[in-house]
Amino acid sequence: RSTVNLPLLGIDLLQFSNRQQQRHLTVVDFQPIHPKESDHEILYEHLLKPIRDQYPSLQHRMSDRFYDESDGFFSSQMLLGKETTTKRVDSDIGNPSLSPNHYVWSDLWPAYKDYVRVHVELVQRCCRSEKSSEEERLVLNGHKRYDDYSSVRDPAHGLLASTFGRQYADDFVYD
Repeated sequence: RSTVNLPLLGIDLLQFSNRQQQRHLTVVDFQPIHPKESDHEILYEHLLKPIRDQYPSLQHRMSDRFYDESDGFFSSQMLLGKETTTKRVDSDIGNPSLSPNHYVWSDLWPAYKDYVRVHVELVQRCCRSEKSSEEERLVLNGHKRYDDYSSVRDPAHGLLASTFGRQYADDFVYD
């Protein structure tokens, strides 16, 4: 429900490949819907910190090329992984694959599952209580702020436009 006072579970799992390399950019976050990070941090980040602390490979800093961490749409416990690897071919299937000790399997996958588990638990607890119309208005405004921000800053629009055309990208991002 869009009126529940919970952070947005934001997940971006991107892989870019050429003949020699695979680049991974991964983001998993409880994205705040409150304008002030402190309002978000008090409620949720203590649940994420022990998870994030286990995975140094997911503690990169965000560049301001597309996003700005100071805009208030990212938590201090965001998981951000970046890695470039040389492709290897899995001899059984003949396709490029990741080694079993690649950070996608060793760090991202377990951290991702833990973040999703925590979010599901929050949803299950949160939805049982009644919300006032003022709380619902604040939550909906937070969702709208994030949607507006993301539609302007998200690099997916450019990637989709270059692959599928501008009309498809516009429809996907803005509708």
